[in-house]
Amino acid sequence: MSGLTGSALRKALSTFCLSATLAVIAVSCAESGPTPSAAPTATVADEPTLAPTPSPIPTATPTATLAPTATPAPPATPEPTAAPMPAPYSPPPPGWTAPQQHTTISGMYLHVCALRPDGLAVCWGENGGGQASPPQDERFVSIAAGLFHACALRPDGSPACWGGNLPSAPENEQFSSIGSGAYHVCGLRPDGSAVCWGANESGQSSPPANERFSSVSGGEYHTCALRHDGSPICWGSNGDGQSSPPANERFSAISSGQHHTCALRRDDGSPVCWGWSTYGRETPPEGERFAALSHTCALRSDGSPVCWGGVNRLTPPPEGERFAAVSGGLFYACALRPDGSPVCWGDNTVGQTSSPQDERFAVGRVDLALIPTLTPIAPQQHTTLSGSYFNVCALRPDGSPACWGSNRGGQSPPPQGELFVSITTGLHHVCALRPDGSPVCWGWGRETPPENEHFASISSGGHHVCALRPYGSPVCWGANKADQASPPQDERFSAISSGHAHTCALRPDGSLACWGWNEYGQASPPDDERFSAISSGYAHTCALRPDGSPVCWGANGADQASPPRGDFFASISSGGGHTCALRRDGSPVCWGQDDNGLAPPANERIGQASPPDNERFSAINSGQYHTCALRRDDGSPVCWGRNDYGEAAPPQDERFAVGRVNARK
Repeated sequence: MSGLTGSALRKALSTFCLSATLAVIAVSCAESGPTPSAAPTATVADEPTLAPTPSPIPTATPTATLAPTATPAPPATPEPTAAPMPAPYSPPPPGWTAPQQHTTISGMYLHVCALRPDGLAVCWGENGGGQASPPQDERFVSIAAGLFHACALRPDGSPACWGGNLPSAPENEQFSSIGSGAYHVCGLRPDGSAVCWGANESGQSSPPANERFSSVSGGEYHTCALRHDGSPICWGSNGDGQSSPPANERFSAISSGQHHTCALRRDDGSPVCWGWSTYGRETPPEGERFAALSHTCALRSDGSPVCWGGVNRLTPPPEGERFAAVSGGLFYACALRPDGSPVCWGDNTVGQTSSPQDERFAVGRVDLALIPTLTPIAPQQHTTLSGSYFNVCALRPDGSPACWGSNRGGQSPPPQGELFVSITTGLHHVCALRPDGSPVCWGWGRETPPENEHFASISSGGHHVCALRPYGSPVCWGANKADQASPPQDERFSAISSGHAHTCALRPDGSLACWGWNEYGQASPPDDERFSAISSGYAHTCALRPDGSPVCWGANGADQASPPRGDFFASISSGGGHTCALRRDGSPVCWGQDDNGLAPPANERIGQASPPDNERFSAINSGQYHTCALRRDDGSPVCWGRNDYGEAAPPQDERFAVGRVNARK
């Protein structure tokens, strides 16, 4: 399919799906950094030329949603709709609410997502946009796959989305059901009003006002929904009649395909389709009555599957099987047996039919009693000073950023008009967290953050970045030659720190996990130790025990991993070839490499490990060959060490946040 473009591609991918519930049958459907080689005192090398971004995958038809059975209402004056010939409609009765719909399996173009009985999401297949990488510290009751994304509803109805090509889900919203199109998503509030976000070039994300729906389904460039009485309404693209439902019909389920739409009649389960499709998918077998229908595959009332249209790519379903749910993607389908075990068939280009055989997924509804109570374990960390290599950034008390030093990668001018609660610098990039935890990065490199994420803390390495979600699961992006951006799965951490090409993180019990470049042992923490703070440097790592005593490991050519004995600290920062820490009274102590820095006019040597006397600081940060700190009394910056790019020459008229910022728009 990759050779098709333009209208030919759209026609070739025209598919459909829809779903319904009958007895215990429940269905949801859709078609739809470098490996370092230098010692820590060596010159830092740039990352090689970026790899090209993969080409976008062709579009396909999105997931369908369910519609409840309702008693027909008396005809009324038709409401205005985006499609011609709407069905007669009467408003819902007072107190009516949209039914909660729990979709536990959903396939789209080349990926599938399903929910375990405890609400944990599992996805497989194409993952170029991160659409098959659901959050591991969240639990959901309903899920919907899009083209390069997936969205799900938490038990309280709030939405969460992951993957690419989709803006963040709306905040402070709770939905009864959710339906995903190729590039957009629609949710229904409990009162039945629709909220859509994402692409809207054809009006597919602009639902009609003053309407109330019981189910909604997004296609590629159009959306269709069922009102409470089963009458259909569609909006968005209508070039092939896909948004022109038949008049005077009542349906129990509706599904929007790429250029067509299908629905099941409420009285007998017979299918009705409108629009256009090149594979005959809009023409199901005559005389059949289905309990569920998805991507040219249907389930009879006994759970036996039937498939038609485009079967040259969609192989026949397995014989003798009975299913409780089915969901179809492009030229493939996946189903759940009554015990929740998955079965897939059809095209397997990127593993979309290679379902995990040792999994059992929720049939019907997620068991709310199995959903664990998740407590945030990663506290929001307000890092207000950060200097890694040759530039430094800090946050003012209102959260506005200021940077100085090297601007080789465009990393020193921060974005205008943004406020942050935490900031972190890499080699040629800077990343920061907004007050809502969403990340922003600027400068050169491979540090584009994932979309639709919210973090409690963030830490930049040389060419990679790692962050923690509030529940402690790690997310890393950027260079990964040494696996520095490949955190362990199914782990939860309370703090994280990125070095040049390695990363270390602190578990809630104080134990450590490290990954990435380990040439000097910097990613091999001591066993049987418990720590309260962690800091990863260029090729060494230091941590503080709960009593404040320091422990370091890794490269030690300049004694940067040999902390003073008998001293106790409140914070610690590992740099290139040196380390600095603050005692509880704010006085600084540094050790390691100390031969970089000249202070004019007398050219007196002031090395990066030679802090000024009689100072008290609230924060300290060790860079590659310099150190900066913030005075405890007023937040004024002080720097010492190498100053080739102005990294040790902070603005003297600035005052930065001491502790936490108060970032408010």
